[in-house]
Amino acid sequence: MKCLFACLAEESEQYNDQSGSQEAQEAENAEVQPKDKLKEKAKKKKPKLLNKFEKTIKTEIDAAEKLRKKGKVEEAVRAFENLVLQYPQSPRCRYGKALAEDDLAEKMLSNDMLQKAIGTYKEASELPNATPDLIKATLKKRAERQQFLGRMRGALVTLEKLVQIFPEDVALKNDLGVAHLLIGDNKSAKRVYEEVLAIAPSDGFAKVHYGFILKSENKIAESIPFLRDGLESGDPGTDDGRFYFHLGDALQRMGDDSAYKWYEIGHQRGHFASVWQRSLYNVDGLKAQPWWTPKDTGYMDLVKTLERNWRTIRDEALSVMDKTTGLFVPEEENLREKGEWGQFTLWQQGKKAGESCRSVPKTCGLLERYPEATGCKRGQVGHPATDGTDMPTIRQPALLKCLCFLYVAGQCAFELIGCFKNKYKLSEFFFFYVLHLNTLISAVFTFSGCMTASLSVSVLCLCSLCLCSLSLSLYLSLSLSVCLSLSLCLCLCLSLCLCLLSLSVSLCLCLPGFQIKFSVMQSGTHVWPHTGPTNCRLRMHLGLVVPKTGCKIRCTNDTRAWEEGKVLIFDDSFEHEVWQDADSYRLIFIVDVWHPELTQYQRQTLSPI
Repeated sequence: MKCLFACLAEESEQYNDQSGSQEAQEAENAEVQPKDKLKEKAKKKKPKLLNKFEKTIKTEIDAAEKLRKKGKVEEAVRAFENLVLQYPQSPRCRYGKALAEDDLAEKMLSNDMLQKAIGTYKEASELPNATPDLIKATLKKRAERQQFLGRMRGALVTLEKLVQIFPEDVALKNDLGVAHLLIGDNKSAKRVYEEVLAIAPSDGFAKVHYGFILKSENKIAESIPFLRDGLESGDPGTDDGRFYFHLGDALQRMGDDSAYKWYEIGHQRGHFASVWQRSLYNVDGLKAQPWWTPKDTGYMDLVKTLERNWRTIRDEALSVMDKTTGLFVPEEENLREKGEWGQFTLWQQGKKAGESCRSVPKTCGLLERYPEATGCKRGQVGHPATDGTDMPTIRQPALLKCLCFLYVAGQCAFELIGCFKNKYKLSEFFFFYVLHLNTLISAVFTFSGCMTASLSVSVLCLCSLCLCSLSLSLYLSLSLSVCLSLSLCLCLCLSLCLCLLSLSVSLCLCLPGFQIKFSVMQSGTHVWPHTGPTNCRLRMHLGLVVPKTGCKIRCTNDTRAWEEGKVLIFDDSFEHEVWQDADSYRLIFIVDVWHPELTQYQRQTLSPI
C-alpha cells in the first residue's frame, strides 16, 4: 500500500492542481459559515510580488507579462530577458522570466527548457529584496515543476526550504507531506501531518493523508475517522478516488456495511466505474462484466491449451511445491484476514523468471506462444504475492547505463595505455574512444526507446549509430588506407547489426509487466474483498488441485467454485473475495490477459501498472 504514493510520480501534477482557489472552498461552505467571515476571506489581498524599486518599473513588467498571458511566449521570454539584463537584481523580473520559460517548455515539450525554468525560479528566490510572497510563489512553482520532471528528492528539498521560511503555513506543510509520500517515506510524512493536525486539527487534506498512512501501517480502525472526516470536510485535495477506495476497504475489514455508501459516493463523483468496479487506472468504454466465458474473451486457443495440459501444469507445480526451499513466496500485501497463501511466479516485472521456468519448463513453454498473456503490461507488476496493489518497477535503465559507462571507461583506459606505450597514435585513440562511446550510447538509447516508445530517443539512437559508423570508417581509411566510402558502408552495416542486437536484448529486458503464477492456498484462509488496479486486463484461474467442498470465489454478488482442469475467467477490477475452508490445500494457475476490446495500439502504448 505504501506504493500508492510511490507511483504518484507520473501523477504529481494532480496534487499541485488540487490546491484549489479560496473562493471555491468558500462557495462550498457558504451555508455553514457566517457571511461576515466569508466577506473577510473574499477581501484577501493579492500576493505582493513587487518590492519598492520594482513598483517604479511596473509598466515594463506588466508589458512583458501581458505577452506571456496572451500566449506569445517566445516574445515574453525575450522581453523578460531584456528586463533581467537591465535590472539584474530584480526578483520579479527574474520570476517573470522563469514563468515565460516554463510556458515555453510546455509549448515546445522540452524538458531542457523546463530545467532552465527551474533554475531561474531558484535564482529569483535567492535575490535580495525579494518579497515573502514572491519567494513563496517562486519556490512553490519550482517544487511543482521538479515533481513534474520526476525530480522528487529535489522537490522535497525545495519544499523543506519553504517550510523553514514559512513555518506557520499549513498548506506548505501539507505539500511537504505529499513530497515525502512520493518518495515512499511514510514515516516522515506521518510526522509532518501530525504537526499539521496539532495546529490545524480540522484540516481535511492532512486528515485523509494521515488516515492513509495509518492504514498502510495496518492500523485499520484508527485510520477510519481520519479518512472519513477528511472526505467529509470537502477541503481541496481530498476528493480523490484513492481515499474513497481505502476508506471503504478499511470499513469492510471492520465489518461495517457503510463501506458501500462511500463506494457509491466515489462512483457518483466519477472516481469509480460502479460500486462494484473500483479500479483507478482505466480505459473508458471497455466492456465491463465480472465473469467472462472463453468465447467472450476471444482467447479460446489459450484456454483450450491450458485445459488440455492441466495435468502437466499441475505435476510441474506439485514438483516445485514439494520442495522445502521456500520457492512459494507468502502473500505480503495484507490481503488475507487469516490463513496461508503462497505464490510462485513464472513471469515478473516484465521478464521471464528464468530460474522458476527451469523448474517448470513445460508450463513456460506452453505460455510463450500467447502474447495476449506474456505481453499484458497491465497485468500486475511487482512482487509475486501482489493482488490488486501497484508496486514500483526496478530501474533497469539506470543499471544498464551504469554498466555501459563502466564498460566505456574500461575500454578507453585500455586504449589510452596503448597510446602511452606507442602502440598506435593518439589520433587513433580518439577514434576508438568515439567508437566505444557511441556504440554504448546506441545500446542505452535503444533500451530507453523500448522503455518509453520515444521518437526523440529513437532519433538519438540513429544519430549515435551514424557517428559511430563515421568514426570507425575514418579510422579505417586513415590507418589502413581503405577507401572511405567502402569503409563507411562496412561500418554502417556493422553498427546496424549492433543496434539490432542491442534492441533484441532490450526487448527481452523491457517487456511490459504482467503476472503468470501458481497460487497455493492452505485450509482456513480468507482473502478480504478487494479490487485490482485496472480494467485493462482479465484474469484466468486454472484449477489444478481443488478440494471438492469449501473453496469458493465471489466476484460482485456471484459466487463460484474452481474445478480441476477448468478455467475460470473474471475481471478483477470488480470486487472479489476468496474463502478456503476445505480440509486440504487449493492450487491454481493464474494467467493475466489483455482485455479483448483493447486495440493493438492501446496495448503497445498503455503505461505499465
